[in-house]
Amino acid sequence: MKHCQQDNEHHVEWLMPLIEWEERFSVKHEMIDSHHQHLVDLLNRTYDDFTNGAPVESLGDVIHDLLNYATYHFITEERSMAENCFPDLAEHREEHSRFVLKIARIQKDFHDGEKNLSFETISFLKNWFTHHILENDARYCQFLAGQ
Repeated sequence: MKHCQQDNEHHVEWLMPLIEWEERFSVKHEMIDSHHQHLVDLLNRTYDDFTNGAPVESLGDVIHDLLNYATYHFITEERSMAENCFPDLAEHREEHSRFVLKIARIQKDFHDGEKNLSFETISFLKNWFTHHILENDARYCQFLAGQ
């Protein structure tokens, strides 16, 4: 689905989102799916700001929001895994930590003067997110379903 993006001159440009929420991303866990949908929105905002050359403040804000919400989501998800004795929690937690470190590095570079994101960074975010949901989070929800 395309969505509308308006620039400072009120010119309307129709963009394809970086990621569209699809049923295949659902892990059949209401809270986790809700968090993932919000992360998709943040990734799409990051992509929109990147694509449209948004002011650096806007890009900085969305990177900040992405880091904060991802951290919140990971803590919540890991708590659920611990409460349910998920055997792959340590591995899952490590993957979350690597992602948070990557986003924190992007945010630090941004604040240190690297005000442009690369397409490589955007691709990393998209690929990590989709792989993580379809593989790692799906494994957890399959575990829950089998209990």
